[in-house]
Amino acid sequence: MGKTAKKETERKTVRTGDAVAAYNTLKGLRIMKLDKGDMFAVLRAANTLKPVAESFDGFLRDARERLKPEGWDGVSERIARFDTLPDEEKRELNRIAQAYQNDVDECVRTEMDKEADITGIARISEDALATIASDNDSLDVQSLMLLQSVCGE
Repeated sequence: MGKTAKKETERKTVRTGDAVAAYNTLKGLRIMKLDKGDMFAVLRAANTLKPVAESFDGFLRDARERLKPEGWDGVSERIARFDTLPDEEKRELNRIAQAYQNDVDECVRTEMDKEADITGIARISEDALATIASDNDSLDVQSLMLLQSVCGE
């Protein structure tokens, strides 16, 4: 019991970007081939990371909304007809859209690099991670390594 209690109250510091990526990976995993304890650990780990991910997603939505350039609605309408536009207009739309995206990326980059304190994250066993890897074909090595780093034993 003492060892389990220690794990449940363990404090871990991770980059916000890593916490968000781990949460998004965890919530999309197929877990039905895991035993119940490992399924619960995956769900608990996701639940622990969820507030960090939701907070970041809210910040990202705000940044996207508030950094829209003047006249963005008109630009969006033109982008919807992109394939029918002359090349010069396409280049201009690409420039505007890229400048907007660069502003959003620059704004959120510092937020992603902030450290997030995670308390009580459920640990996922090596065996469970191996089963997850074999049962989730779309899971890449980088995502699996991130899961190991953030919530592995």
